[in-house]
Amino acid sequence: LGEAALARREYDRALDILRPLAQSGYARAQDRLAVLYAEGMGVPRNNNQAYIWFSLAAQGGSTTAPAERERIARLLQPAEVQQADLVVQNWRPR
Repeated sequence: LGEAALARREYDRALDILRPLAQSGYARAQDRLAVLYAEGMGVPRNNNQAYIWFSLAAQGGSTTAPAERERIARLLQPAEVQQADLVVQNWRPR
């Protein structure tokens, strides 16, 4: 459903579907949520959030997330990456 909402550019609907799935630990939803933050679709662009969600998706087995995480990391300051890495390290599914 989240993918279909994204395809229709219904970003608010996609967020409603993807956010709880991402928070539950589903890597695909984490990857899609990261894209929304990276591109500012339905949410203000937020590279910190994009980095965090791509990192979690990578840990969950996403094959595309590691490269995207590195792309986003280049847009952040080293201290921002370090802080985001702490968030990822301490993250637990809800």
